[in-house]
Amino acid sequence: MSTTKRWVQVAVARPFAEALTYAVPQLLGVELQIGHVVSVPLGSAIETGYVVGFPAEPGFDVAKIKPVRGLVDPMHFEIVDPD
Repeated sequence: MSTTKRWVQVAVARPFAEALTYAVPQLLGVELQIGHVVSVPLGSAIETGYVVGFPAEPGFDVAKIKPVRGLVDPMHFEIVDPD
């Protein structure tokens, strides 16, 4: 049985203290995995980032969460914790 992930945390190449939370649209057509490369809106730009997590709940107003725009690379990369 597959559980649908509603939220995804994405690390982008910008100076943020933590990963950003995005909604996973049903129309994306893939089950996102940690390490997938995705495109996401950030301000008026579209950024490329890596999926780094799946929060159960975002912890803030879900009306402010923008959706992932698309999957850039169908391969996923293993993300290793340096500790």
